[in-house]
Amino acid sequence: MMKTNRVMTGQLGAAATMTILIKKLFILMIALMLPVAMAAPLTVINGKFSKDGIPFNGVGVNYFNGFTRYALSGNDQSWKIGLATLNKYQIPFIRMETFGFWSTDIQNQYLNNKTQF
Repeated sequence: MMKTNRVMTGQLGAAATMTILIKKLFILMIALMLPVAMAAPLTVINGKFSKDGIPFNGVGVNYFNGFTRYALSGNDQSWKIGLATLNKYQIPFIRMETFGFWSTDIQNQYLNNKTQF
């Protein structure tokens, strides 16, 4: 007599069926992530990061308030000195905020002062 699969005949409980489904999804996720996990790493060519032989500028610094200091004061020029320093050290990439980070910053600086901004 031929054995039948309990999953196919609906004889497994809901928890066991869910466990099997989760395991299958996990295996699928691993299979889909393998190409990413096996991607070529960054290398250093002439002292600079490269990916697949092309310069990679994904590494930089946070220059958090370089713009907002000027925007809030209207005359703070210290951001120019900061950018010159970053340029001196050949930092190819910076992240900076362009308006308030916290919701209270946005409310106080911009929404309550629409004529200025």
